[in-house]
Amino acid sequence: MLDGAEALCGIKDVGGITIAQAPDTAGQPDMPESAIASGCIDFILSPEAIAHKIVSIARRDDSGGRSVAAEAP
Repeated sequence: MLDGAEALCGIKDVGGITIAQAPDTAGQPDMPESAIASGCIDFILSPEAIAHKIVSIARRDDSGGRSVAAEAP
């Protein structure tokens, strides 16, 4: 059975987008820290920014590649 961090890499391997909560905004910072340490995270965001990013991704023009980089919370 895969742990969450390994599963994130699997998502990336098939072209998915991964988001981790910024550790300084998390009640259990070890969870997002583990995900981030996997090296398979596209965005590191606050909970509020996660919601906005999901909407942005859902609305994007899917005309080809995507530009994805870690963002500060």
